[in-house]
Amino acid sequence: MIKTNPTTIRKGILNHLQKLQKDIDALPDYKTKVKQAKVLWQNKKKTNAQKAAFNRVEKELQKIAIGTNNYCNYCEANIGTTIEHIYPRGLYPNKTFVWENYLWTCKQCNGKHKVSQFKIFKTPDSAKVINLVKDYQFIPPPNEDAVFINPRTENPLDYLQLDLHSGLFYPKATNKQTRAYKRAAYTIETLQLNTRDGLVKNRLQAYQNYQTLLQQYIDIQSCSSLEQLYQLFTPSKYFQTFSLEAQKSCASLNLQQQLINQAHPTVWREMQRQATTITVLDNLFQQVPETLEWL
Repeated sequence: MIKTNPTTIRKGILNHLQKLQKDIDALPDYKTKVKQAKVLWQNKKKTNAQKAAFNRVEKELQKIAIGTNNYCNYCEANIGTTIEHIYPRGLYPNKTFVWENYLWTCKQCNGKHKVSQFKIFKTPDSAKVINLVKDYQFIPPPNEDAVFINPRTENPLDYLQLDLHSGLFYPKATNKQTRAYKRAAYTIETLQLNTRDGLVKNRLQAYQNYQTLLQQYIDIQSCSSLEQLYQLFTPSKYFQTFSLEAQKSCASLNLQQQLINQAHPTVWREMQRQATTITVLDNLFQQVPETLEWL
């Protein structure tokens, strides 16, 4: 998981969301708000105007999804297809139509793993955890101090670390009693990031793919002739009329885009973060240090 890029949404669409949210907030009690939030969400595309508005919401969320293929912001493997409420609307009806509470995710993460699971800390200064789904049905949660890491507002890599050799996530904090450790462990557990079929294997494959792309980038930089370059990259006929340096720049940009749009960008961020501690990565990055800034 990585933090999403900041994005804004059209004022007209934002106004549409705010109007729907006001219809919930105006209700007299929490139970009624929860029920109305469910009804309004289920009917969010009932009219043509509503459908157009939420199609735009989805388009905007896809802009902050992973890569050009719109990968899920949680697992980074599956294609995103659905709007996820980071704070579940069944627990926080006041966030049902709040733009900042949305994330673009796959159906597996949204509908099978996270679903409505949500824990909070009892107080801001406490590491004691409350399970809202278990203890707060139709009772307003006492606060919004989430245990689950929110990639819209936080950098998950401040709490998580990925072992590139095993493909497994671990909490960065070592003290199991701290809030930081509990947040990392709960997020990993909730999304089943270390136990779902294929995820760990895919991260290990992504690690190899990133290294291969990085080596190809290095090889492009060292090309001294068009013949060498064409063994690595075939430009369009238009670019074949350009100089060697211009074609190398084109090839490098193309490779950079390939790398940035790969699945599992957390693997790439960890490669950058651990560049000086893993010999093979240190050797690669030292040859092209500018890639340490690629995001």
